[in-house]
Amino acid sequence: MPVLSNLKRIVWGCRRTMGWIVLIMATLTGCVHEIKTPVNTKLDLTQAALTRNRIGMECLQMGDIERAQMELEHARQLDPDLAETYNGLGLVYSQEGDLKRAEANFRRALKLDVNNGQAQTDYGAFLFHQGKLPEACEHFSQASQNVLYANRAIAFENLGLCYAQRGMIEPAEAAFIRALKMNDHLAVSTLELSEIFFDQKEYARAQSGYEGYLRLMGDKPLSARALWLGWRLALWHGNRQAQIDLALKLRVLYPDSPEYREYRKVMGMAPVAASPASETPTRH
Repeated sequence: MPVLSNLKRIVWGCRRTMGWIVLIMATLTGCVHEIKTPVNTKLDLTQAALTRNRIGMECLQMGDIERAQMELEHARQLDPDLAETYNGLGLVYSQEGDLKRAEANFRRALKLDVNNGQAQTDYGAFLFHQGKLPEACEHFSQASQNVLYANRAIAFENLGLCYAQRGMIEPAEAAFIRALKMNDHLAVSTLELSEIFFDQKEYARAQSGYEGYLRLMGDKPLSARALWLGWRLALWHGNRQAQIDLALKLRVLYPDSPEYREYRKVMGMAPVAASPASETPTRH
């Protein structure tokens, strides 16, 4: 999901007056603007609903679930046939833990618009979290094949993660390659592809990919998965100091991770308690 870069938090209100939709925008600075949209036609209502939908999604991104739900419900009242609104409500109910209503809204969104790439992606992520991997992969696949979907690269990345979780390494590799051909700045795909190359004993390709991943990450903290791959590559290179540094970070930052447990196993150390972890598809 795109990160909101604007520091101003925008809060919207809506009321009907004299056949118009009046949208009132108030920012933290206290300035207020009114944008009037006529509601004489179905198209006017749809445009107003899309605006409400956009506001609701912004509220959801900022963590204001209650406001997001209110805005999306307003959008649904304005136009009950807008797939984007039901997809947004699916995300809201998913975050609230109401899985039954979340699924119903995701399904409604796709019934209204089966070619909606974002709805396919979001429903796929929802199914992935429920452990319904074959169904999740199918929705990611449909999103990735939609040439009109702006985030096809992310759809391919999610498809790769889904295949990898199912142990389907060859299609996972193909999906990550497709994702990176569309957008070579995808850090997750870069790391996952490097992991696949390492497991295939293509160490030079794994190292090259890992170095690319580090460049993409810059000063951002590395995941346990990335540190563990880095440690194994350092072992392959015979770089003792890198092994020490990466193992220390793994122990300090991710003491309960599967990667740290695997490190302890390799080093012949006593096992620690288990806690599941995996890469997770993301909304964009």
